[in-house]
Amino acid sequence: MPHCFNTLKNEYPQFGGNYEVVHHTVFLNELIEAGRLKVSKEAREKVTFHDSCYIGRYNGIYDAPRNLIAASGADLVEMKRSRDKGFCCGAGGPGCLWRRPSENESNIERTEEALSLSPNTIATCPARSVLR
Repeated sequence: MPHCFNTLKNEYPQFGGNYEVVHHTVFLNELIEAGRLKVSKEAREKVTFHDSCYIGRYNGIYDAPRNLIAASGADLVEMKRSRDKGFCCGAGGPGCLWRRPSENESNIERTEEALSLSPNTIATCPARSVLR
């Protein structure tokens, strides 16, 4: 989960957990740039990308996931609200579990926004992290 990535990277140091935490998309891009990972450019489809709060706005990771999509050969189409203007949970995150569905319909609104682009795939970043 993006929240876990953020916690490891930004909150553990407050309790003595000083680690170099790298999001997996950043790590994979480093491997591609170093020539250590070869990517097939066979994904000839339209992809839109959803920036989650804790990967995007809170940690500024916008280009790495998009670079991986481009490296796959896919055609990235941006939603109107993307990058630092992205539309996510508004810091609701797992706390939205405590709300009634009618109180938080941001998930429906965001899905409709993505589907309006007629993508083959809607992508997002789970928070797989690499501790160095």
